[in-house]
Amino acid sequence: MDLTTKAPRSPYAKIGHIVFVARTLDKVRAELAGTLGSYHWRVGTSATVLEWLGIDADELLAAMPELADDAAAWNWIEARMTRRTDVEIASFNAAMIERRPEGADSRRRHREYLEEVGITEDLEALGEVMTSMERLEWNDRRETEPPAPGIDLTTGVPRSPYERMLGMVFLPRTIDKARAELAGKGGEYLFRGGQSAPGLDLLGITPEELFEALCENPTDADIRAWITANAAMPGNLEIARYNRYAIERRARTPEQIEWHRNYLAGIGIEHLAEILTMYERLEWDENR
Repeated sequence: MDLTTKAPRSPYAKIGHIVFVARTLDKVRAELAGTLGSYHWRVGTSATVLEWLGIDADELLAAMPELADDAAAWNWIEARMTRRTDVEIASFNAAMIERRPEGADSRRRHREYLEEVGITEDLEALGEVMTSMERLEWNDRRETEPPAPGIDLTTGVPRSPYERMLGMVFLPRTIDKARAELAGKGGEYLFRGGQSAPGLDLLGITPEELFEALCENPTDADIRAWITANAAMPGNLEIARYNRYAIERRARTPEQIEWHRNYLAGIGIEHLAEILTMYERLEWDENR
């Protein structure tokens, strides 16, 4: 793991259903390799996560050489961590995902981080819109990894709703669902409405236009170039507002609340209905 040349995993990436654990493990491995670069994990959010888990940083670092992969690392953590219920995990994730800088100094540093990645227009407004985790995504210049070829949503799942393309969350997931439909392997997944709709609306692209474009632009690089050339590309502030709305969106109307609760009941976690956003419902359903 060389964090002098690439970013750690997204703060939204989960192990054991818990945000920031995967990112923290990347940083621990990088420290062992001497390639941590400008990242840190003994302070900040990684330290908050380890404290909540009840895991000692020095003990984790000492154990890591024997923990060959994420599964082994999680087994080690799970055997030593403070026991947490589903409700506690879901509540912790929600607090972390929606966490914002508090106090004048924190908000100032928040804006400075944005400036460091070249954001100068609408800086004050962006600083108000962005959560701490979204700032990390922008700082890392996050773009989705290409999916494995031959996507089949009758047996697998699309990319996480938190994955982003051209800065926009959910877009890679929408593309996966459209590709699967094109291949006749969409299963129960749909891309012509639901949570895919707001992103396509923001870009000014219809589902049919995306579907047809994928026929001639099969790879992520191809479709990214097509969208850039054919969409009404939003600015940074529009994207940040869209991302925050999409990520924090919850069931609001009586009909949405009933559907949300019934869906969660069907997968055995109705007790999390008051906590989970629509994105987090997808994450738990797909066992991320």
